[in-house]
Amino acid sequence: MRNQVLRIALPSIVSNITVPLLGIVDTAISGHMGSPAVVGAIAVGGMLFNTVSWLFAFLRMSTSGQTAQAFGRGDCGAVLFYMRNGLRRAFVNGVIILFLSPVILRISIYLVTPEPEIVTLSSIYFYICMCGLPAVLAIFVMTGWYVGIGNTRIPMYVAIGQNIVNIALSLFFVYCLNMGISGIALGTVISNWLAFMFYYLCHERNMPEGVLTNGNLEDSVDMVDSDNSGFNVSLSLFLRTLCMIIVHFVFVSAGSKQGSVTLAANAVIIQFFVVFSYFMDGFANAAESLVGRAIGACDSTMYDSIVRSLFVWGGGITILFTVIYYIGSEWFMSMLTDSGPVLATMANYKMWIVSIPIVSMAAFIWDGIFIGAMHTWYMLMSSALGMAAFLCGCYVLTSIMGNHGLWLSFVMYMSIRGFVLTYFRRAIILVRHD
Repeated sequence: MRNQVLRIALPSIVSNITVPLLGIVDTAISGHMGSPAVVGAIAVGGMLFNTVSWLFAFLRMSTSGQTAQAFGRGDCGAVLFYMRNGLRRAFVNGVIILFLSPVILRISIYLVTPEPEIVTLSSIYFYICMCGLPAVLAIFVMTGWYVGIGNTRIPMYVAIGQNIVNIALSLFFVYCLNMGISGIALGTVISNWLAFMFYYLCHERNMPEGVLTNGNLEDSVDMVDSDNSGFNVSLSLFLRTLCMIIVHFVFVSAGSKQGSVTLAANAVIIQFFVVFSYFMDGFANAAESLVGRAIGACDSTMYDSIVRSLFVWGGGITILFTVIYYIGSEWFMSMLTDSGPVLATMANYKMWIVSIPIVSMAAFIWDGIFIGAMHTWYMLMSSALGMAAFLCGCYVLTSIMGNHGLWLSFVMYMSIRGFVLTYFRRAIILVRHD
């Protein structure tokens, strides 16, 4: 079972590592265009687009868990249905949000209040990127579907190819056609649509054995349509994502009140959490696939073995990262910035850096397990309680401990998420579908 976990987790980790490259590429190209306003516009426009798309991350998670359970119980028609239904929801939501993009942009600009030049350029970047939103949401669905059937190699290939195409097209549009920031955005949009098309064209070739030949799609549609749990799952995951976005924005806002140096230090330190999350999300994806399959098959022995293996791997990765962060955090920080004041400030927060893997591991692993079990209400509860603790900590602890209070609040947030899900682990009951 440990080998199965690793077989699914490793390609997911590679895919996760490539995710920030899309933003890094756009930023790098804009940084060589000779205008600081372009860099700022990419930052603002990219943040707005990423926030909008992140709100629909539930499409990936719900598709993953539902597909894995259908695959586990041998319901071949439902395996197909969850993909097609997910794509329908992705395109409907994507088109609706696309038409609402002027309203979204106006509200966002009012809240962020950037300089007039940045407003103009970021609006261009945002509007063009929004043309690729339906594709991005469809990619969420296809990624979740492939994870659900236990094939994480295809998402890895797509992620790598998407980045290569994005780099090539953006460079061509900017330096050969002189399209400026429009060319950067257009390269991203085209790479998103091509990634979805590749995903979809490959799905039949990578279909699990028996799905195409044995799937009775009409019976599965009747079964799924009579069950309202899909909506409840999506709503819980949507609200959970909203809680996480609130924590992110409050964290940045509270850090900015501590001064520019502290804000910069926090931005660098949080990258330690981001890097760790890339690895743990890979094991969470393995949990979604394998746990969903075990629950679909009503195999309690398999389920127990999967959970043990996940925490063995998670514990090993946590120990490894804790040691690496303790020994090499100064070197890693110097790689990210050469600012003396920022480095001096970050040196005072090493204990929070080292604690990140320890307090975060359980939350990541249990998230994957509960997604596979489709018990998303508990995930919402854990995130909401964690968010409440974080907001209270920001209000009380930052006034007493300054920026240390902010990091303590973040540690509380992650710890509570893991503790709540650990407490409710017995809510996952394998029910036979006879």
